[in-house]
Amino acid sequence: MPMNLHIICLTKSYNKLDFDLWLKYYKSLGACVHIIDNESSIDIDSSSWSQVGDSYERIEGWPNQWKLFDDILNQNWYGFQYGDYIIFADDDEYFWFNGDAKTVINNEFKRTQLDLLCVPQIYISSQKLEKQRSGPYVLDNYYIRHDFSSQGKAVIYYNPNMKYCFSKNNKEIGHIPFLKYPGSKEWIRMAKVIGSDITKDSTYGITDHKANLRLYHYHLKSIDDWNKKWARGSAACDNQPYSEDFHNNPGFDGYDSIDLTIKNYFKYNLQIG
Repeated sequence: MPMNLHIICLTKSYNKLDFDLWLKYYKSLGACVHIIDNESSIDIDSSSWSQVGDSYERIEGWPNQWKLFDDILNQNWYGFQYGDYIIFADDDEYFWFNGDAKTVINNEFKRTQLDLLCVPQIYISSQKLEKQRSGPYVLDNYYIRHDFSSQGKAVIYYNPNMKYCFSKNNKEIGHIPFLKYPGSKEWIRMAKVIGSDITKDSTYGITDHKANLRLYHYHLKSIDDWNKKWARGSAACDNQPYSEDFHNNPGFDGYDSIDLTIKNYFKYNLQIG
C-alpha cells in the first residue's frame, strides 16, 4: 500500500462555504491536500493549514497550469514517495471511492501494468439550471447526465524516475499526462480507463456510472456561478476556451437522473446536509 494519496488543487475560489466543504471531503478520505491559491476572491488563510498538515501557497498572475503541473511532478514539490497516488482535482470536482480510497485505487492498478488511471467525469448539476443558488452546490445539485463517454482525469502512480508532461498533444492538452519511462526517449500517453479498456493518446474514455471509482464534476452550478467562472478566465489557456453563453457549454442540459452519491456521503459520513 502506498504511503499517501495526494490531492493537488489549483484554485481561484469565490465561495468559501463551497471550498470548505470540498476540503472537508478530501480530508475525510485521508488525503494530503495541497492548495495553490491563484488570487482567490475569498480568504484562504495559510495559517489554518498547520492544523491539518497540508501545504498552501499563493501565486499571482496567469499560472500556466499544465507547465505548473509538470514542475510539481518532475521537481517533486511535495516530497512524493515511489508508489504514492497523485490526483490533480479542481475545487468543483469530487473523486468518489466505494470504500477506502487508497484500497480502491490499489485494486484498480492491480488490473493493469500501466502507471495511469483515467477516470471519465460524470457531469452533475441541477435538473434545470437556476439563475442563482441559495446553498452549497454539493448539497443542492444531484442530477447527472448519462454520457456514453467523457473527458477524464488521471490518477497517477508516482515514480520519481519518470518524466511527466501534460502538454504534448495540442488537440487534447492536459488532464492525462504523457510519460517518459527511465531509459526511453519516447513520450507515451496511455491509461487504464476505469470500468473499461485502455485510452491511448487521448483524455477520453467510456463513462462507467456505477464504477467503484468515479469523478463527479459540478461544472455548471447556476447561471450566476457560470458568469463568475467565465469572468475569472482559464488557468490552463491564456485565452478563454469557453463561450460566454452557457447554452453553448458542453456541460449544458440533459440532467435527468438523480444521483445522491456525494450528497449522501456528506449526510452519513460527515453529518452535513
